[in-house]
Amino acid sequence: MITITEQILIKADQQKVWSFLSDFEMSLMINQFNKQIILPSKINLRKDSAKFNIIHNFGLGDVNMIVDIIEYQPLKKIELLKVGSSHTYASFKHSIKYELEDAKSETILNYSINGSFNFKIQNIPFKPILTNVVKKELKQIKNIIESLDNISDSIETKITAT
Repeated sequence: MITITEQILIKADQQKVWSFLSDFEMSLMINQFNKQIILPSKINLRKDSAKFNIIHNFGLGDVNMIVDIIEYQPLKKIELLKVGSSHTYASFKHSIKYELEDAKSETILNYSINGSFNFKIQNIPFKPILTNVVKKELKQIKNIIESLDNISDSIETKITAT
């Protein structure tokens, strides 16, 4: 099992950080392993449509990952569970969690990932690679949010809770 937890301070309020993170088409494409995000036109958290797909490639070929939104608390927390649609050696079942903390006019973004390959021996060489990817991803999130003044201050998302 691989568990990585990182934190970064973003010079933006929680609303702005949340607006970016909840736009999955933008925020999830920062991860270099995500090759394609396949979202339905709307995601309803109270129905089975709270799922979507991501095509991952960890260097072992493309893997279709089914993504389940397991926790969604606006302005606070998003947790996604990614499971390979087939049980291949290239499938890395994992959850990612973004948690926001208010720091006056800034936001602390806590990011954690917890998962494992189906073929467990792959975890050993992959952990340092994934640690570097997570750190790089957080820096990119920070830089994008801090450099874009045109991120809307209101939440505009495909996600609904009705």
